[in-house]
Amino acid sequence: MSGVYLNPLPDKHRCAKCGTLEAPESEKKLQCCSRCRAARYCSVACQKADWPTHKVLCPQYAMGKSLDDPGVYLGKKTRKGKKDEVTRTRADILADLSAFAMCHNPDTLTVTAWNLLDLINTPSRAKTHFLGVTVRRNLDSYNPRTYYSLVDAEVLPWPLLEKAYEKRVGMDMGKGGSLLTDSPRKVFEEDEERRKREDGALGSVMIVTIEVPDGQAMSPKEALMKLVVHIVQPVGLFKEHRDTLSALPRLSKAYYIKCLENSLKGGQYATRFMPYSGTS
Repeated sequence: MSGVYLNPLPDKHRCAKCGTLEAPESEKKLQCCSRCRAARYCSVACQKADWPTHKVLCPQYAMGKSLDDPGVYLGKKTRKGKKDEVTRTRADILADLSAFAMCHNPDTLTVTAWNLLDLINTPSRAKTHFLGVTVRRNLDSYNPRTYYSLVDAEVLPWPLLEKAYEKRVGMDMGKGGSLLTDSPRKVFEEDEERRKREDGALGSVMIVTIEVPDGQAMSPKEALMKLVVHIVQPVGLFKEHRDTLSALPRLSKAYYIKCLENSLKGGQYATRFMPYSGTS
């Protein structure tokens, strides 16, 4: 999947301002914008003259090129794939994670957040902690419910997410666009306020899902600080969840992790694998 650009990318062989064509035999190459790496100029004068127009398009070009990049590690150059190797771009990963979340957020991940954060007994933890989940793509699966297998899941403090956001924006914007716009805290607070107002929710809890490269086994904490692509999504906390889960005994983290693992395999949220029926 290629990135979606709001405007066509400029010709990489022409000056974006005056249209001068770069001669193949010329030793003087066109210089590209250091931020978006898309617009090219024959001189500093042309770049300065084009800035009033380009400053509007620059972030759009940057985002598009960033999404087309197959690199997932912060601060590292993209490795070229081997012949016949399946190379997935950041846009591919985001699309898969989003489809996965659409399937699992309403039940699997929401219930896991309630259980691992112990929101029945300490509902305030949703404002100080979030659920981090690392997953690995099952390339032979075409069903979003089984797109991923579980690597790890853990409860992490909010300051870690804010630190990762600041680091990612700082590095990505310097290299060509960030995959995040609003801060995670702002996204969370706006979601919680909307859900309480419109849906009668008790609140929200943040879930961060990160795809790790094949062969890697990273904890959510490690992946959050090392990898570029993840989805940050608040999910609603409702009275129905609280009433149902409060009637159940408190069990170990290993129990809930096993339930999550089976859910991602296409099963129900249970320690013993049972095919998902669409009602659990």
